[in-house]
Amino acid sequence: MIAPPGRGTMGVPAGPSGCGAAGRHDGRPPARAADAGPIVRVLFAQARRRRRRIRLTGAIIVAALAAAAAALALAWPGRSPSRGGGEPAAVPGATHAAAVPMLAWVDSSGRLVIGNLATFTSRVAAEVDADPAVPLVAFGSHIYWVKQSGCFAAGAFAAPAIEELDPATGSSTCISPGEYAFPSADGRRLFISQTDTTLAELPAGSPAQPAQLTVPAGWYLPGGFGIAVANGIVVQSEDARWPAHPADLAVWNPRTGQMRVIGRAIGAIGAYTPPGAGYSLLAWMPASCRFPACPIAITDTATLSSRTLRSPLGYGFVLGGAFSPDGRWLAVFVNDSQQPGGQTATLAIASTAGGAVRLVPGVRMTVGEDADWVRWLPGGTRLVALASRDYLVTTATLAARPFRFAGRGPDADFSATLIPPR
Repeated sequence: MIAPPGRGTMGVPAGPSGCGAAGRHDGRPPARAADAGPIVRVLFAQARRRRRRIRLTGAIIVAALAAAAAALALAWPGRSPSRGGGEPAAVPGATHAAAVPMLAWVDSSGRLVIGNLATFTSRVAAEVDADPAVPLVAFGSHIYWVKQSGCFAAGAFAAPAIEELDPATGSSTCISPGEYAFPSADGRRLFISQTDTTLAELPAGSPAQPAQLTVPAGWYLPGGFGIAVANGIVVQSEDARWPAHPADLAVWNPRTGQMRVIGRAIGAIGAYTPPGAGYSLLAWMPASCRFPACPIAITDTATLSSRTLRSPLGYGFVLGGAFSPDGRWLAVFVNDSQQPGGQTATLAIASTAGGAVRLVPGVRMTVGEDADWVRWLPGGTRLVALASRDYLVTTATLAARPFRFAGRGPDADFSATLIPPR
């Protein structure tokens, strides 16, 4: 999801699961926030609690491997989704280990741990020095993260910098100054956010120096984080007058310079791009709502047509979630009450075709304390969710099974993500 932009050349951005309210470009709340009413106070309180939890639970070092989502076409007017695989009879067991992806996270000793979701065993893959507020990224066969102590890249020392790890050998290489990395929608390029207005672009498998890109004046990569879509990169406008004038969300095409405005937003959740498609679906939360009872919009970045998802409980959604690999579902958290902060929220599975939202009653989180993340397993029939603890959820039955990796101490938390099976 989109976090507030942080002005400065290499400042630590807000955590990846923040509450999404746009802030000043120096990473602090706008000067008017104290007088802007309860909505603003709640948004910033939630963001502060979320960032505090990130630093405490991962203080030692946390990170996430952002697995590139598999893609099939999502239902849209004139565009029909493909069907996912059949529903398995039970939660995967040891006999299905080869077909199950791995869950990866960074433990309290700064070690990258990979856990098997079939056997619930784990192994240490490497020692890392990852920024606790920024997720790691899986790109091709390598893993990238922000090395907070810095390293030498292109003949000069940079801090922070993007480090590249080859899991097969355990060796790592410093590739560029940067505060975040994210893959292009087609998986052929890696974008490195160096500041909230500058990026480097690195083709997959290329030893060449990254190309430099600059976001047009008045637009920013919120918080240094990035979401790539088929038509470009998601950016937001200047937000100095927020919340009286919420920031615009837009898609910037670095090749043409074109800027297509999506709308005024509280924040973006994520994007889904079918393979080879000239469009993506962007899930975001419009600002034209009475917080916290805000809907979620899903917008086609090519046609700008949108579909709205509404909570069955009437209290809106938490800002966060993920599209399923086959594009048929969006996993989100639904507010359980109209309380604007500190309330509980329930995991829900929303149909992107019809808009129906089904609750998973066994999986609840505390808004502002637990990070709202889900990771879908290949096939789109199961997912991993973090709420009060870790769960494996079967989407057809909405059954949720808590799990823990043997001998690994605390549960894998919000820093964890999936590495698809090979």
